Amino acid sequence: MKKPPVSKAVYGVVKLGYYELVMPYDDAIALITSLKTAEKYVDNYNEITKIGPCKDFKVTINILSYEEYIQYKANNLLLEDTSNEESPRTND
Repeated sequence: MKKPPVSKAVYGVVKLGYYELVMPYDDAIALITSLKTAEKYVDNYNEITKIGPCKDFKVTINILSYEEYIQYKANNLLLEDTSNEESPRTND
């Protein structure tokens, strides 16, 4: 995979199943590369545990700019400050 030209840090958003992980671009590429030998581990209740190929496994990567990363981090910090506050109660 070819690395995009950048002037500042670039982040990769790796989607694994239901999770989206943000990390430096080089780490995202390393993570995806490490999955090339991965196998699927299946341990369902009342079934025999097995390991087999990852036929239905989907991984995607998107690029996140440094500016987007900072904006989204700031959004998280701003929302964290207000999410712990209780709504004001009024007496009617």
